[in-house]
Amino acid sequence: MPTKKNKLMIVSNDLGYGEVKAIIDGEHINQPSVVAKVEDQAGNDPVSHNDEKQVEQTVNSLLENLDATINMKRYLVGLLASNSTLARTTFDINSQNGKSSTDLSLILPLSLIAGKAVQEAYEKGENIFDPISVKVVMSTALPINEVGSAESTIREQYANRLTKGKHVVVLNNFDTPISVTIEFVAVKVFKEGEVATVIDVQRELNLGIDIGQMVYKKPTIAKNTSDETNNLKR
Repeated sequence: MPTKKNKLMIVSNDLGYGEVKAIIDGEHINQPSVVAKVEDQAGNDPVSHNDEKQVEQTVNSLLENLDATINMKRYLVGLLASNSTLARTTFDINSQNGKSSTDLSLILPLSLIAGKAVQEAYEKGENIFDPISVKVVMSTALPINEVGSAESTIREQYANRLTKGKHVVVLNNFDTPISVTIEFVAVKVFKEGEVATVIDVQRELNLGIDIGQMVYKKPTIAKNTSDETNNLKR
């Protein structure tokens, strides 16, 4: 079945050690920076896609109940993971590898974007159980000590993890899983502490955007270069 939508989402994402602070299409979202990998255990009981009332309630609270499969691995994300009895993974403030190379730095933003994309599709009266496809322009930040000097390629490497291919997120909250394909057409990585608003994104990226055609005429930093990729560490 062909995907039914291919819209542009504007995201500002601050991956804190304890909390994700994001703005997605103007909505402020705060979630714990934590995931819990689901191994053999069953997840939460899925909601019937035929129960309209339960579907509405689940969609409205979706960001607080993210159950996502990414690269064939299933995770509880954010608040749902924080409240789970499963083993949890958080950012390690003492790690020498920093945030940019971790799986969390992909899982957290991908899950939040996918959840928000489902909510927006539902609000528009679309069938959320048809495949959803979105394009994303995102600003994010890394710790100053991780970014390093002006010659460091850390920011570019992290941006490339996001833009090098499309990411498929499957949300498992319903008896019919929802598939969301996310394509980052441009990512700007700031140093933590720098101002990263939507206005900054548009100015710093210097993008000419044709919303109707989703054409980015003047991308100045990392942009999508391939059709599909698996970016999580195996």
